[in-house]
Amino acid sequence: DTGAPLSKFPPTIGSSRAAPLLFIGTNSRISNTNRQMYAEIMRSPESFDLLAQDVWRGRSYLRFGEPGHHYDLHIAIAHKAFPGRPFASVAAVTELFLCATLDGGLLPNAGSKCAAQYLDEVARQVAPQVVVAVGAKARNYLFGRRLCTGIPFKAELGEGIVVVAPVPHPAAWGAKGGINAYIEWASEVVHAATNGSP
Repeated sequence: DTGAPLSKFPPTIGSSRAAPLLFIGTNSRISNTNRQMYAEIMRSPESFDLLAQDVWRGRSYLRFGEPGHHYDLHIAIAHKAFPGRPFASVAAVTELFLCATLDGGLLPNAGSKCAAQYLDEVARQVAPQVVVAVGAKARNYLFGRRLCTGIPFKAELGEGIVVVAPVPHPAAWGAKGGINAYIEWASEVVHAATNGSP
């Protein structure tokens, strides 16, 4: 413990009310390109609230504010599953760990006290039908709540049962060719689950 203040993301970015789709990742990362943003959102409740609404410097943070284009996957899945609908009208993004780190190396390999305390609350707020688990940590955490085998699978989250579609973390992909296949597959899972298919 260095005594330094923690840098945190809002519990959700995107929809702040019921939405059919919730993306769950591991945690937000601090880099040279976003240190100023973290300093501001930790200092300014107004900036923190705007980021929760997916607004940073007057534009969409998910679309334009992340230099590494990490959220391109999230946006593509949501737009493919819900053509013509704004991201925040159909989806939200959350993390297993709400505190930001330089990398995931210091995070526990299994479990998350943060998720144990906050993830069900986020799920009750968003009430998703489908969760896209982004990366191995999110997938493995939700495996612990699964009700059936196979992929996709159903899991208990919040006060309901959700369909979970796990996809690799964008940074884990070597060749970018696999991205489109995951976008297609996940959007089909979302579409089927939100249109009443088993």
